[in-house]
Amino acid sequence: FVATEHIVAIALPPGVPAVPDDELVDAPVRRVCVETVGGASIEGRVTIAMPIYQQRVNDWLNNPEPYVAIDVEGCAYLLRKSQVIRITEIREV
Repeated sequence: FVATEHIVAIALPPGVPAVPDDELVDAPVRRVCVETVGGASIEGRVTIAMPIYQQRVNDWLNNPEPYVAIDVEGCAYLLRKSQVIRITEIREV
């Protein structure tokens, strides 16, 4: 038995992209820090494969899917949105 509502992240197998290749055309990539209910901070990159008028980090987080994809040092994870407290975009300098 697994209490799935408490799962924060699921690691995808090596080589499996977080976002399908057909959705990556011209999709912006943002560096973010995600804070979770359990107190963890996860820093990585997100691909915002959404319409051009919805390409802010908040739009990405508010999409209707229960999970969002994040790439952490080349490893893809699916984060359960109900476990996310805050997401902060890290500006590249």
